[in-house]
Parts: sequence; C-alpha cells; structure tokens
Amino acid sequence: MEIYVSAEADYITKYAASELQKYVDLFAEKPIDITVVIGKPDDTPDIADDQVFVIHPDGGKIYLYGGSPLAALWAVYELVSQWGILYTLHGDVIPPEAEIKIPQYKKEYKPRQRLRAWRIFNEHFTGPTSWSLKQQKYFITQLVKQKYNAIYFVCWPFHPFIDFEFNGVSRSRTKFGYTDPVILDENNIARELLPPHSVFTNPEFYGCETFADWHKRGVNYAAEVFSFAKQLGMTVVMSCLPYHIPIEFKDFLQKPVPSPGIENYACDESGDLFNDNHVALLKAQFDAFLNTYPMVDIFEINLPEHVRTNLGQFDECWAALDKRFGLSDEFDIEEIIRETGAKSLTEPERAIREVKMNLMSVESLHRLLDKTGFLRDLRSKGKRLALQAGLNCPSVIPIIAKAMWEDAIITVCADYTTIRTCRALRLMENVSTAHAKINYILTLQDDNIGNLPQMCFNAIDRLIQFAADIGWNGYLTRYWPIGDLDPISYFLSKCSWDAEITSDEALADFLSKLYGSEFIKPFRYVYRLLEEASVLLDTYLGGIFPVSNLVTSCMFLQNGGSAREHFRHAVSIYREAFSIISKTNAKADYLASRLEFSINALDGMIILWDACGLNDNTAQAAQYRLMIEKFTAAVTAMSKQIRDDSDIGNLAVYYHVFIRKPSERLELYGSGGK
Repeated sequence: MEIYVSAEADYITKYAASELQKYVDLFAEKPIDITVVIGKPDDTPDIADDQVFVIHPDGGKIYLYGGSPLAALWAVYELVSQWGILYTLHGDVIPPEAEIKIPQYKKEYKPRQRLRAWRIFNEHFTGPTSWSLKQQKYFITQLVKQKYNAIYFVCWPFHPFIDFEFNGVSRSRTKFGYTDPVILDENNIARELLPPHSVFTNPEFYGCETFADWHKRGVNYAAEVFSFAKQLGMTVVMSCLPYHIPIEFKDFLQKPVPSPGIENYACDESGDLFNDNHVALLKAQFDAFLNTYPMVDIFEINLPEHVRTNLGQFDECWAALDKRFGLSDEFDIEEIIRETGAKSLTEPERAIREVKMNLMSVESLHRLLDKTGFLRDLRSKGKRLALQAGLNCPSVIPIIAKAMWEDAIITVCADYTTIRTCRALRLMENVSTAHAKINYILTLQDDNIGNLPQMCFNAIDRLIQFAADIGWNGYLTRYWPIGDLDPISYFLSKCSWDAEITSDEALADFLSKLYGSEFIKPFRYVYRLLEEASVLLDTYLGGIFPVSNLVTSCMFLQNGGSAREHFRHAVSIYREAFSIISKTNAKADYLASRLEFSINALDGMIILWDACGLNDNTAQAAQYRLMIEKFTAAVTAMSKQIRDDSDIGNLAVYYHVFIRKPSERLELYGSGGK
C-alpha cells in the first residue's frame, strides 16, 4: 500500500499519514496493491462542515478527506477500524481475523452531536486527578481514534492551576484530593505498586513544597495537556467554580461562610452578592484563567452544587432578569419553584435553593459582564463563555436558556447520573436553542456510587437521541476510573455518529473483537446485570463514596436505612455476574477482579450497618473486625489488576478509606473513645 500526502500538508494531515502507515505495517505479510491519498480529489469541492469526513474509493485509489485536518485523521481511523481493529481507552486490540479491506463505495460521515468531550481532570484521586502527563497524552490519542473532539478540564478552587492577587493578598493554600491526606506507609496493600512517598498525590507534583512550586507545576501540567490536545485539533474546555472563593480572600467578603465540603480551602459570600469586593474577586479569577491559559477555547462557569449564599436577594435578581428578558410572560416562577420542591428526586428544600441560586448567579454574571467588559475581552480573543447549571433543578434550564448573553453556551447538568437524567428529560423538552448553544453533562460514573462498576448503555442511547432530536449541540462526560469504561466509550463513540446502531450491536462488536464471538452471549448477560445494579445504586444514589469518613462517620449510627437492602440486592447481582465470568474461558481478569472487589466492599458495608444495631460493645467490635476483613479482601482483589493511574489512585484511596481510618477508629473505640 502506498500512502500519499502533500509535502505542504499541515501537522495533523502528516500525522494521519504516519498513523495509517503504522497500522499498515501490522499487515506486512499481506501486502495490498492500492494507493491511499490523504486529501480530496482535485475535482471535489471543499467540505464546508469541519467535522464531516469522507472515505472515497476511486479506481486504484482511496481518498480520505474532510472539512478539517482532524476530520481527515478521523477518516484514517475509520478506515482502519473497518479492518477489524478495536480502539479502547487502554489501547488497540487486533483480533486474529483482522485484515486490510478495501471499501467499495464512497461514504460520508457526519456526527449527531457536535461537541463530544471527555473530562480529563476533576477531583478525587480515583479519577484523572491521579493521572501523569504520560497517561493524559495517551488517553487523548485514544479519544481521537474514537472520533471524540474535545477535552474538558475542571478546576476546583483549591487546585494550583491559577493564582491571582487582590488588595495585596495572593493565594497560599492548595492541594489535590477532596478528602484529608491519603497516607502511604508499609501497611498499604501492594505497597510496591504505589508511589515511594508518605502521602499520595498526582505523580507530577511530588516534591512541591510552597504554593509557588505547586502553581508552577500546575500551570505546566495543564498547559502541556491543552497544547497536546490542540496539536491534534481538539477543542479545549476549562471549567471553574468561582463562587467558591479561595479562603485566603475571606476577609474581603461581607459575610463569608465556609464552602460545603471544602471548608478549609474556600468560602462563599452570604452577604450582598453584588458588593464591590465580591464582584472584583470574581473578575480577578476570570482574568487569571483567561490570561494563564490562552489556548483554551471555552471557559465554563460551574455554579455551586450546595448553596450557602444570600437567598434573600432572589426577588431582586428575578425582577432584574425579568426586566432584561421578559421572562414572566412565559414562566410562572412561583409555580416552578413549587413544582421543583414537590417533584425533585433529591431533597426538596435543596432543589429549591438551587433554583434560586442558579437564577441569582445568572443575574450576577450579567451585572459582572456589564460592569467589567470581561465578555468583550473574551470574545476579542476568540473565546466562548459557558455556564453550567441545573443539577438538582432541571426545571430551571428553560428559563436560563432565555436569559443568556449573546452567543452563550449552557452546559446542562440535570442530575447525578445519566439514568437519573433520563427521568427528567420531559422538563427540558422546550429548552430554546435560539439564544444559547446547549451542551449537557453525560455521566458515565457517579462519585457517590464510588468504585463500583457502573453501566448505562440504555440511558446513553436515550439521552443522545433526545439531544439530537431537539438540537442540542453535544456532551461532556463525567466519570472517575476508566478501567470499566471501554465498552461504554465504544458504544458512545458509535452512537454519536450512527443513529441506527443499538447498544446490543455495539456491545456484540466490542466483545467479539476483545474476547471472540463465542463470548458475546455470556458477557452480554454480564453487562445487563451491571446495568441493573447501576439502576439500583442510582436509585439510592449511594455506594462507597471515596472520602475518609465514609465508614467512620456512620460507624456508630443505629440504622443503615434502606441502603442495607439496596446493597444486599447489588451484591447478589455482582455475584451472579462473577459466576457467569468464572464459567467462561475469556481473559476477563480485570472485570472479574472488579466484581470481587465490589462483592467484598458491599459485604463490608452491610456488616457495618448490621453492627450499628447491636448494643453489646464486644459483639459490635467483633463485627467491625469482620467488616475490615471484608474490606481487606476487596482492596486485595483490586491490587491484582492494575491497568492505569486511576487504578493506582483507587488502591491508595480505598486502603485509606476502608482499612486505615476504620482501624484507627476501632482502636480508639476499644480504648474507651468515641
């Protein structure tokens, strides 16, 4: 096979040629006499859509081209996938039956969703917060092969990625990890697999001592990831949570209150939301992001999940928004608030607070943008501004869509999981796309459920179809460890381009290439069981949340509530799935270890709640020891199959959460403490 590319071609087009050559070399023993041209025939008009690509056989040549260099690269990867090669998040799989095949007909490919973004940084060491730069770059190359086109970087207020000064004060505190420090010592299971340090953190940040050290590494880390993605033609989206003000600036707020869950690192304004200092602190953060990361394409403002602001200003804010956009002509805000409280899938009062906070934040942003000119500065540099809203109050999204600035982007986050989101789509059927571009969060795993296998094929199918039908622009994924996500990423990639493919068809294709066609049927049962467990855990919205007080906070509670029964059913499902895998000869050691971890982890939680109902201290202590034995078995099972940096983070975190902290508490309890 001869591969032709113009000498004047750009970097991505030449990269496409080198990638094609790499795959052709795998079939060196079966040479094919054909020429592949990466570029369009001379008499073919240009493609106006930068995401459309074409595979065009013509006589003894195959032309691969698109509306952009990245689209041409997708054409290469699509051609190679037709040879039987499977792209996964962890690498390529080349089945024995793979062979070079020559397409017979010209075909044009167009995506159903314009933005197909994967989150490559967030919070919790169980996910990308643990990733080295090497894993980040490798992951991005695998995303491109599956025709995703954007990365999504979420920055928390305690992260070291930005610094700014206000009235002579700069930042001085930073960390990774939503919980307290994750200790590493000689007692850790599989200590040899963990970093040779006393505290776990992102591998690129060991040796940092001062905030200046952390910040320099942080900027280098983010900038290198962004530049690598941009080099391959991907869009970069960066999100921040500016309403959680770094704690160093607490004294400049009127009525500061601790930010929920991150009290030692951030605070919220509970006084006048529009006071000069609060506005100036918001602007200082926006400027810091824009000036530090000029390669970012879309900056997103993520509204607080837990509201501690001055809701007494809601009426003022609603009146101002109504005056700007005439909202009361279409929306009865009092009825929407009542309906949100009555029908929310979470705590009613919390959902009502979020409705008010979302709308107050929109008004505050309008005032901020009017006063500071930040939006004008952003546009002058070719950037876009997005707003994420709606977590526990999807009913507010239609209002926000009518109350945005020109060329705005809204990121809809309608609930904690994709399954739960699909229970609220009726509330968003009339979201207008006339005033804003609509993207949505597509959750593949929820951190509340923790490191339990989560599958959502049917919910993904439903949400993609819904979004395509009403003209939403695209999605941004939400997840933590990636070890389980290869079949999900494969299906998501397929259905993002092909409206006809079903999850069963995609899963069968995936399984046949990974294990062999004889394993399609048993593993289809396994994944259906895992989806059933995901629905069960999603309904309770609980599991093994990876924070230090997961076990110790409820260790002496008298009642585990309905969680115990949910967990009993989930354990039964995982045992059934494990039984099916054990009866096959497939090389599914990783999935088997994940199920073994899950069974022991949930068994341990059930023992905990059973122990909480005991009045005898000796009997209770014996149950706690049995619980720790189960947790030890869970972490040991995990340690046997480590695929990536997320797995290493999980190994460190769950030893800390499941074994070290409960053992410390048990020792204290045995000595008469509480």
